[in-house]
Amino acid sequence: MGQPRPHCRPAPPAPAITPPASPPPETPAPPTPPAAITLYPDIALAMLRQEQATPGRLWLLLQHLDQDGRGWIRIDLARARLTRADAPLRICGWRQLRKVLRAGEGTFWQRDATRIWLRATVKVALSLGVTRLTGRPVELPVTGLTASMGVVRAHFYASFHSGRGSERQPGSKPIARETLVRVTGVSRRCQREYEKIAHVHAQTNYAIGPCLDGETAQELAWEQGQALFTLKDYRGYQGRRRQRYLAWQLPNSYHAPHAPRGRGRQKHLNRRLKLARQQDDLRETRDAGNVAAAEEGMAARRRRYYDRGAAAARAFSRQPKATVYWPGGGGGAAQRGMWYALAAAHA
Repeated sequence: MGQPRPHCRPAPPAPAITPPASPPPETPAPPTPPAAITLYPDIALAMLRQEQATPGRLWLLLQHLDQDGRGWIRIDLARARLTRADAPLRICGWRQLRKVLRAGEGTFWQRDATRIWLRATVKVALSLGVTRLTGRPVELPVTGLTASMGVVRAHFYASFHSGRGSERQPGSKPIARETLVRVTGVSRRCQREYEKIAHVHAQTNYAIGPCLDGETAQELAWEQGQALFTLKDYRGYQGRRRQRYLAWQLPNSYHAPHAPRGRGRQKHLNRRLKLARQQDDLRETRDAGNVAAAEEGMAARRRRYYDRGAAAARAFSRQPKATVYWPGGGGGAAQRGMWYALAAAHA
């Protein structure tokens, strides 16, 4: 008999080759808040004039935290982000935050047991007496809001200068200290302090008038007073070399560090502000007054500084008794503080 055949077992099936599992989709990280906010100078100045800078600062920071645009922030989140010792946006302790929340109630927000309901920009503007946004919106670094209140107030003041420039002429036009007191509500002494803190550069300006002439000099002396002096043009920048001109000092221009932003949303806000004025009885708001808007209205009626000589000449033809100015030798000359003048005394 032959040898028994060994028991044959079927070969196990080859293991199925499965592709490696794809990693689970990553959960999107929460959006990183931008490093700067949009600040409307008219609202910032209203906060200064009405001594609402402290709750106003908090309102801007809460808007900064509300990245989803829901219009509200949880109180516990605000406490964690703004009062914890290790929080990047820390501005104060919890007790002080409660005081500020009480101070801004009704103007900047409403509260319930768990949430802070932020008021919209238009409602805040109306509550502060702002009926129109005039200056260009500017970019304010968040670090400027988390510093001391002295720094915050300095940036609010400086935003006015940052918002005065135009696309054609980045530097602002001359403006007197007395006008700044009236517009901003900031005293002359505090203006200088804020300019130093916020790195606002004051540019000295001079107006170049007509050639030296006895009769014209007498008329201009009555108009300009001690600001009048004689300028000798050694190199002939204005005409013949070594020609003497009458010149006088103008108010300073101010160049602030905040970058301007577009006016698109501001136009929308102004339409809503205009609609609110038409629908509501705003007698008290008008009495409080949007000082910046009032100043712009007065400036439109007695405008003195123009970007180009042709525009200044047209304005002078309509108001020949006024003195008008434009940058000497182009818009860049305004950065050097030299302005041409056209006045009735030497027309």
